[in-house]
Amino acid sequence: MLYGGCAYRFIASNTGGIWRVRITWANGSVHHFGKFFFREEALDWITAHPWLMEAPIENAISEREPLIWKEVSIEFEGRILTGSYGQHNGVLTVKWAHWTKARQAGRLPSRVLARMMLREMALEEKSGARL
Repeated sequence: MLYGGCAYRFIASNTGGIWRVRITWANGSVHHFGKFFFREEALDWITAHPWLMEAPIENAISEREPLIWKEVSIEFEGRILTGSYGQHNGVLTVKWAHWTKARQAGRLPSRVLARMMLREMALEEKSGARL
């Protein structure tokens, strides 16, 4: 997930015959967590810990409006992929399956940008770029 100059990437990786959760931090350091026999177990662990993918709260006392999540769908290779998106402080965040991606919102309408980002995530997963 990219957010406010920080990058967090949570993926399942196969290391020496076991599946681990690989976390890549903003400074480029990598941390492997857990030992799972199946990829699905690692992905379930990631899904069960959504707060780890949330951006850090810079000032917990500051007032902020609640983030409202909206549904977004695309057709991708004959399948309908459905995710959610929300925008806060000019940053649009898209969540799909176990991926989260954020980008500075520009001139495009939020829904159009969210669809583009969802397609990018699907292409990255298909190409194996995130594994």
